[in-house]
Amino acid sequence: MRIQHRPRLLCLDGGAVYGLSELLILRHLMNDISVAANLDSPALPYKYFDLIGGVGMGALIAVMLGRLGMVIIQATSMLNVGLLKIRSSTTSQLVRLSSGKRI
Repeated sequence: MRIQHRPRLLCLDGGAVYGLSELLILRHLMNDISVAANLDSPALPYKYFDLIGGVGMGALIAVMLGRLGMVIIQATSMLNVGLLKIRSSTTSQLVRLSSGKRI
């Protein structure tokens, strides 16, 4: 399949908090694209970008948006749930460490 336009690449960096900010910025970008293209609903990243990739947390987001075809709000929700689980797990480990118990 030959691309009829300049290739559109989306590269997402790593980092938990950065991932959330990337999704927020991307949501606004996709809304602007939808308005410019006169679409009824927000443009989906996997339909607009020719290649979506990332590093670390960005790679996870790239899979959610590109391969799984999630809408941005869905990916944001999944990322928030994952971050809360990681934070709660880390906090409970720190509490056990501070109490002198072995993990």
